[in-house]
Amino acid sequence: MAQRKPTPQNQPTAKASSPGARAVRLEDLAGMDSARDWGEALQLDISDYRAGEIRWDDVDSGCVVYGPPGTGKTTFARALATSCGVPLIATSYAAWQRSGEGHLGNLMQAIHGTFEAARQNRPCIVFIDEIDTMPSRNTKSRHADWFNSINNALLEELDGTDAREGIIVIGACNDPGNLDAALLRPGRLGRLIEIPLPSLEALPAILRFHLRDDVSAIDDLDAIAVQCVGRSGADIAQLVRDARRLARKSRSPLGHPHLLEVLAENLKDLSTAELSRIAVHEAGHAVTGLRLKVSEQINICLSDRPQTCLDLRIAGAGVTAQRVQNVLATLLAGRAAEEIILGAASAGAGGRANSDLAKATEVAFNAVMAQGLGPEQSLVWYGMYDSQPQIALFRPVAEEVEQLLDQAYVQAKSIITSDQDLIRLTARALLRRRAIPHNDLLMMAGMVPTTFDSKNA
Repeated sequence: MAQRKPTPQNQPTAKASSPGARAVRLEDLAGMDSARDWGEALQLDISDYRAGEIRWDDVDSGCVVYGPPGTGKTTFARALATSCGVPLIATSYAAWQRSGEGHLGNLMQAIHGTFEAARQNRPCIVFIDEIDTMPSRNTKSRHADWFNSINNALLEELDGTDAREGIIVIGACNDPGNLDAALLRPGRLGRLIEIPLPSLEALPAILRFHLRDDVSAIDDLDAIAVQCVGRSGADIAQLVRDARRLARKSRSPLGHPHLLEVLAENLKDLSTAELSRIAVHEAGHAVTGLRLKVSEQINICLSDRPQTCLDLRIAGAGVTAQRVQNVLATLLAGRAAEEIILGAASAGAGGRANSDLAKATEVAFNAVMAQGLGPEQSLVWYGMYDSQPQIALFRPVAEEVEQLLDQAYVQAKSIITSDQDLIRLTARALLRRRAIPHNDLLMMAGMVPTTFDSKNA
């Protein structure tokens, strides 16, 4: 009787999905363009390899995808396997460690078992999640010998053209800086591909994917997308699940109000006055950014994460002293709007390291210390602020920084004073709609032909 061929499902340390097990394909993925491009090229190569048109040496042998939790690294691996029509063998360091009694010998046997299953089922994709759990062999710790042995065992499986033929290996991690450099050598996992948090442009497609047939019931998908900036794909999936739960509870079809209710969950404890102040603050950022043309896209939202989404990059050869001042004015405009329109500024612009004041201070310090764009136009380079924050104690530098911030705040207050009516209009619309996409903001400002009705704002 013939011996049954080992399959990924027979391996205790690997989870497998057959090519058609998941509906998600590469073309369904949004917000991960680099990973998708690489995957589509691999899909073509595997097709050509199967047809005998290219050798396996010509196929990219693997990569490491990295990014924040929930951005879709595992989803990418599943979609890639489905699109390529090959099995996916999914595993992790934790899965290897759970094998047997967890001794080093058991763990190394589990690593070998994963790749043996891959060799018996090639062509296939091996997906190793949380690969950064195994620190670099240069890391000094009392567990160094343990991890060195594990790294060496994995490197042994990754090496060798014959042993790897038909096997694509994808590692996934949050921080590739922890990886052993040998893993990233060409021929092993020789390519780093970032999967970042979704951009605003990608969010509508991600929402459509999770909403499925219910997307037609959403009145303004772009406005919902604005409120989702900063969320991962997993966060959006949870958002839609929560909205469906609310709809079931009310015995009604899923609709726009259910998504808004979930998005506003953390705002329920705020008073009307507090919400109005936040709306004025964000409207100040948006209108000032619009007038100074600091970003091609400006979107504002009032959800559980109130924010004005715009591009305030100040790196590269195109950055000038005027660009720095305009960015600073935009960052400080929220506080300026509170002061001028509401009569006093709150502490909302300060506090944490990602606050308006913190960002503006860092921009100003870098202009003075590293970019030669301070008021004195000094050519002395001290280094970037994030690497040498102690330089802030150097009084001549601090005085130039303070001068930059003061000038920018004067500019911001001047714009807010001139545009008070537009800022009030924008704040009212934000309170009502919870989000204002860029094109609607342009219409409100009268910067494009519009039929926008200010009575409804």
